[in-house]
Amino acid sequence: MQEKLHHLASEIDQALDNGDIKKLQDALNKIEELSTKEITGLYAAQLYFFAANCYAGIRQANGNADSWAWSSPNVEKEIYCLRLSLSECYLIPFEQDQSDLRFRVGTNLANSLNHVGRFAEAIEIWDEVLNQHPRFAMAISNRGHCLCWYARQLYDTGHQPIFLHEAYKSIQIALTLGVEE
Repeated sequence: MQEKLHHLASEIDQALDNGDIKKLQDALNKIEELSTKEITGLYAAQLYFFAANCYAGIRQANGNADSWAWSSPNVEKEIYCLRLSLSECYLIPFEQDQSDLRFRVGTNLANSLNHVGRFAEAIEIWDEVLNQHPRFAMAISNRGHCLCWYARQLYDTGHQPIFLHEAYKSIQIALTLGVEE
């Protein structure tokens, strides 16, 4: 099973790099076929994560069609799959989990929520990730980026410098830590 998932992940990465919606939809069909089997735990978490990445890729390939849409089927499916993946990750005892999947899933879920303007919920999820993995640069950086967006949306401009200062600190830390492999 792990070899099939690795191959599927490579296909999805290539489709994401090329913005190939057809290949992303083909990958979703493969995920559907694999998920009809009784798969649980890490494999199920990976499948849901892959599906979410496909929906995100389709959303991004569509450009502005899905940007800041409160009701977008791709964003809704993306968030749903990420929540399912995170639920599966939480079923795996933290001490037994040898991957960083739960951190990547949490970070992507927060990214998706940030994308639709749910800044406070996104920050809460990034904070959960960072409580478990304080040096996860992707979460730190994306949280900082979100704080910049959040600051722009505040009606009380007096609070903007606080948000922007916190964003600056987060992005500086992420740059110091570097990007994960």
